[in-house]
Amino acid sequence: MGKPWIGAVDTFAIGGGMQLLLVLDHVIAEENAFVSLPAAEEGIVPGLGNLRLTRLTGARLARQVVLGGRRIAATDPEARLVCDEVVPADRMGAAIDRAVRALSAPAVAANRHMLALAEEPLDLFRTYLAEFAVAQSARTYAPDVLAKVERRWQDGERRRADGRSRP
Repeated sequence: MGKPWIGAVDTFAIGGGMQLLLVLDHVIAEENAFVSLPAAEEGIVPGLGNLRLTRLTGARLARQVVLGGRRIAATDPEARLVCDEVVPADRMGAAIDRAVRALSAPAVAANRHMLALAEEPLDLFRTYLAEFAVAQSARTYAPDVLAKVERRWQDGERRRADGRSRP
């Protein structure tokens, strides 16, 4: 059994950062923060985001985020489906301290383990990852993705030739 995990989002959690939030036990976001999964815009599949986001937010919002690239601002009502608390920047430390105290009770680890088993059975996880591997490998070498990579490479080469390291 593992200890509980707390996440703090002070600016943004995009891609893998947002996916990580989906498995944490308590998420605190600064009121100016946002979360998003831009993988579809990049032409790829967002890892376990498809599996976990739907469970937390419902199918409609998950589709908006995964298929449409929707950003969820911490102050949006829907953010409460991903974040447990939204606080001003100057209260982030106090919110983290409160969460640590709340999740320090002796029975938390055992209950966390049982919740994880109920939410995502190992067979579901394995089946999803097998399908994900096939889908992601196909997307990795898809013509549109390769073209995006090539454009980014060429843009980087031009910037370096002009003496600029960033766009």
